[in-house]
Amino acid sequence: FYFDQPRQVTGASLFDRGGDSKRNIGHVTIQYRDLRGGWVDLPVADLTWPYTNPTAELTLEVQSDPVLATGMRAVVSNKSNDTWMSLSEFEVYGPASATTR
Repeated sequence: FYFDQPRQVTGASLFDRGGDSKRNIGHVTIQYRDLRGGWVDLPVADLTWPYTNPTAELTLEVQSDPVLATGMRAVVSNKSNDTWMSLSEFEVYGPASATTR
């Protein structure tokens, strides 16, 4: 997702919960797009990217050191090539907007 202006980001969440989902999310890396347009792993404590999903459903919620982002993305890989992946929700946390200097 690209933002209309730079935003301060302080965390993110990614979910794949039940329903008709194939529950196939294996690994996840959450990244932000910096002011130069490059993708950078979101800096979080107590977690190493890529995150390995140990359960059938995915519930990943992380707090981050504040970063100034022009976009966010989740890079995911599957557990099995026998089926597809789905996501229920991707949330990004932080103030509504941030000023650039």
